[in-house]
Amino acid sequence: MHARRIRLSSRVHPSRGESARVSPDLQAKRTSGVVRSAVFLGISSLLLACPGSFLSDEGQLTFNAPTLGVDPLLTFLTTQPVAANTQLCFTPEDEELFACFEQTISGDASLDVDGCLLLGAGGSVLWSFDIVPCDHPNSPDLVGDSISLEVAPSAELTGGFKYWLESVASLYGLPAGGGSFPADWIPPTGAPVRLVAGQTVRLQPVLHWPGSASAVAWNPAGASVSVEAVTGTAAAAVWVSDGSAAAWTGGVEVTIEADAESRITLTRADGSSVDLGAVVGVAEDELVSLELVGLLYGEALGPSAFFPAGARAMSRTAAGDAVVGAPVTWALTEGTLGLIDFDYRPSADYLQVIDECELPSLHVGDHSATLEASLGDLSTSVTYQWEYNPTQLPDETDWEPNENCTGDGFQGDDDDAADDDDAADDDDAADDDDAAIDDDDTTGADGSLGPGCACDVAAPASSGALAALLIAIPVARRRRSNAAG
Repeated sequence: MHARRIRLSSRVHPSRGESARVSPDLQAKRTSGVVRSAVFLGISSLLLACPGSFLSDEGQLTFNAPTLGVDPLLTFLTTQPVAANTQLCFTPEDEELFACFEQTISGDASLDVDGCLLLGAGGSVLWSFDIVPCDHPNSPDLVGDSISLEVAPSAELTGGFKYWLESVASLYGLPAGGGSFPADWIPPTGAPVRLVAGQTVRLQPVLHWPGSASAVAWNPAGASVSVEAVTGTAAAAVWVSDGSAAAWTGGVEVTIEADAESRITLTRADGSSVDLGAVVGVAEDELVSLELVGLLYGEALGPSAFFPAGARAMSRTAAGDAVVGAPVTWALTEGTLGLIDFDYRPSADYLQVIDECELPSLHVGDHSATLEASLGDLSTSVTYQWEYNPTQLPDETDWEPNENCTGDGFQGDDDDAADDDDAADDDDAADDDDAAIDDDDTTGADGSLGPGCACDVAAPASSGALAALLIAIPVARRRRSNAAG
């Protein structure tokens, strides 16, 4: 069997600033071709075009969420606390309806010249909307409305790091191959994060307020990070802020030496600082085991709606400690899937997988694909099994397979021989700092297998698709709950 091996870079590329918006009835749909196309293909550009939205307390006004650093599972919700001195630039979706209300502020907050809400040092804030005469057709039915906010004082904030794939999987997914997700794939609160020495890993900070179950929303703009060495040489840490809205995918890009430990501090634009925790460097030759965890996503889409979505290759030391950042090589050894080096992945041991490789009308039925991860002499695999049985097939007029598709059943393989000859010429130019593909007879320095395989590991068109997938359903659920309440 012809196994395509993909060598993904350890460098995390800056995100292109995608955000996500989704209809509140999305979670009611089953895994139809319509839903998948909306999430993974061209329609994803629509999902990613606008920030997530939320409702006022009475459900009359819909606002686009501001650009905030929040829990990656959610866009901004008024049920979560907001850090002191945060600027909230809400944008009403219906400007004419918004003109039917006069705004007043109660609490430590004010409106700036751009209409943004500037929060003060802490406490409760009530943003009230009182009815004024207007010509909107809904005006006879309007009532006074408001947005209630709890502001967390800067001195009371605590910090840590958030794990996207792991958090989503635990709430909305199943492990491929059965069983349960590893208990240690999210480090315990306060435990150091172990990173493979010499590799660059992107860690996303998350802020907490004691007593609140939700993460704290805050402005990433103007933030910075500093590093204090605990042992050994201080880690190198670079702050990355992409400015995206609902799914802020910036963070701290960290590189650390073996046997070194450092603490990372986040300083917000208002000058307040939060300790995010410690990182520890682990030499690559100390990694003695590799476990591949595959994610089947879709609990929120309905029964029997799970489909392949992602993978993490978990490396461990002899002591059993999980480590992030191993420069693994990925291979699809059976079946057909798209393999995507998504821009905001923490490191090379994370991968997005996608089932958009066969014409939907020909794809109905049961499927299986085996993904393999290798690190030196270590190798492990996981088999995804899923059913594609949509309640409604999508329009196939302009359907095309995802450009990252590969595998023994992919229709684009007919032209491989010609493409492989061309791609082989670029073998010497391949650089570990860039995504590259290592096939038995194919190598491309530009991260592509060429048109014969239609496989571009760092595909701009699909790099933000997982972000939409990861936050779309939770956001829709919470938004619908807000409206119902």
